[in-house]
Amino acid sequence: MKRRIIAFMLCAAISLAPVAASAAYLPGVSEAMTNASFWEKGGADFRGRLLDAKQIEALNALVASEPAANMNDLKAHPLTIDALALRDSLKRSAEADAKYYTGWTYDVRGNKAGEEFYGPMIANTQSSAASNRQEVMYAVAVVRTTLRSFPSDEPILDDPADPDFDYQHVTGVRVNEPLILLCASADEKYYCARSVCCSGWVAAEDVAICSGRDEWLSAWDIPDERSVVVYAPKAYTEASNNVPAVSMRMLTMGTTLEACGTEDLTKLVANRAVYHNIAVWLPVRNADGSYSKEAALIPEHFGVSRGPLELTRENILSVAFGALGDAYGWGGMLYSQDCSGFVRDVYKCFGMEIPRNTTWQAASPVFRYDLKDTAREEKELVLDSLPAGAVLFFSGHEMLYLGKYGGEYYVVSSASSIMDPYGSGKRQRLRSVSINSLGIKRANGNTWLNSLNAANVPDLGMFEGSSYPAVEKPYYHDAVAFVISAGLMKGFSDGYFRPEDVILDEHVGVILSRCAEKAGLDPSSPEIVSLGDSLRGKTRAQAAEILMDRFEN
Repeated sequence: MKRRIIAFMLCAAISLAPVAASAAYLPGVSEAMTNASFWEKGGADFRGRLLDAKQIEALNALVASEPAANMNDLKAHPLTIDALALRDSLKRSAEADAKYYTGWTYDVRGNKAGEEFYGPMIANTQSSAASNRQEVMYAVAVVRTTLRSFPSDEPILDDPADPDFDYQHVTGVRVNEPLILLCASADEKYYCARSVCCSGWVAAEDVAICSGRDEWLSAWDIPDERSVVVYAPKAYTEASNNVPAVSMRMLTMGTTLEACGTEDLTKLVANRAVYHNIAVWLPVRNADGSYSKEAALIPEHFGVSRGPLELTRENILSVAFGALGDAYGWGGMLYSQDCSGFVRDVYKCFGMEIPRNTTWQAASPVFRYDLKDTAREEKELVLDSLPAGAVLFFSGHEMLYLGKYGGEYYVVSSASSIMDPYGSGKRQRLRSVSINSLGIKRANGNTWLNSLNAANVPDLGMFEGSSYPAVEKPYYHDAVAFVISAGLMKGFSDGYFRPEDVILDEHVGVILSRCAEKAGLDPSSPEIVSLGDSLRGKTRAQAAEILMDRFEN
């Protein structure tokens, strides 16, 4: 009887062991792929340190120096500005933005947004306190917030039934992120703010104003050895009635805080012992809007690092995979990130500052491939050479490259929509951080692979004298790029050019029709007939060369 009781108790204990729920995945994706080690190609490159702290600092300075990257050197910002000129500039900018949004956006009540909607927002950009020599203010964010297009909390929607996509939001701002405040809005509820990567309007209640530049620098310009970096998608302090200023504070990926000394383990932090926690200083907004800081605890089970994480391929993917399933957040809304914000946050965990959006990131002075007007086989040559963590781009989206498996290329990104992968032919709202193959289709029907127009490697800065593992362009590159760009040999295969295949007579007819239209000639003209004779029997690469020679100029 005693043995039966023991056996029953053992069975009961086993039955209480947690069993992980199985998540849903896009076609071709498995649970194993969500582990960074799955994408190791072998060798020390995957786990070896890519850059040290000094190299990252130099890379940040290089990126900041590139005008096309649109980065702001906050430390070098002028102490005063002409706020009268700024006020005029803000009005012109707001009017241009309102003109752009008018006609296709809505308010939350479902009304088309027009002059009566945008007019008050434009007026609110005009501070009455502006002067031609006005001192800037120095601030840090005290909560996870966003910079906005207009000084208003009115959402700007392209679909009144979808409040989770709001064009008011420009970029996410992390707790303790530094800001330069240029002026207040007319109602004094917002500040026109400049962050390291962007400018916009921030709610006054979301920031604390420092007494001066020195206090501001001490809040966020923290040496690595004294810093704490959050690499979890979200971490939280615990609730506290004793210290409500640091109660349930949400800290998002890339947040950097100053470590709070805990040498004396008998000392309480936020009315608690420090065991199994990381003690940090959190910025606090006082009743008058000024800055102060309070000690707080972050539980150790959240992803938090003492100093920036070591920059390795494995760590880049591990950080990215930590956000799988998180919501997509346009402009940093919903306490989440859009595609470029997600990439920014991942690399920020390693101390890297990269630009805000796809265009600016693609213009960064880092090792880069231009994939515009390239055939699929050339895109695949480049992908085969790229390391995990490289950034891939097409118009309106970017993603982190993982690698190749089972003949398919895979990426992880924060994406808004795709074409239904199960064949309905309809657009599917994705709105999540997810892994998918580049074979998946966009809402316009093109695959992500065929849509790629650029790729870069953020950790490979274009420093003078450095060498990079560039893929040699195939012999057909120039000619193929020309005929794809000109649309002369487009649509004959699934993105592949197949340069060695002999061109088909049926394709020659299509090409001649396109050439006649391009040249403004009759399809039966001697020039077009002669061109057809020169194309027949040639390989596709040879045909592309002939067309480039004939029409490039």
